[in-house]
Amino acid sequence: MKKMLIASMAIIATLLVGCATAPVTTGGTLYEPNGKKVSAEVTAFNILGFITPMTMEKVEQATTDLLSKCSGKNVINVTSQQKQMYLYLVSIETLKISGYCAE
Repeated sequence: MKKMLIASMAIIATLLVGCATAPVTTGGTLYEPNGKKVSAEVTAFNILGFITPMTMEKVEQATTDLLSKCSGKNVINVTSQQKQMYLYLVSIETLKISGYCAE
């Protein structure tokens, strides 16, 4: 009986926590240029899978924000990181773009 109670509590705890994160990083190289490091981040929410979480408008917003931080200079060594966290029927997707201002 006691083992069954412990197993039931473990299952309930797992269901209550119920979230996962899946980070993905792409692009860039391993060296660090001399320019100033800049980054931009956007977040989108998805409920029940009915909404496209990361639209092209949000990606464009992050790109524009990144370019504006370099005062008209080019951005080099650009990397992107996409992270998605699930919590029951809701997912939160975050896109972080970073790079270096060219000198």
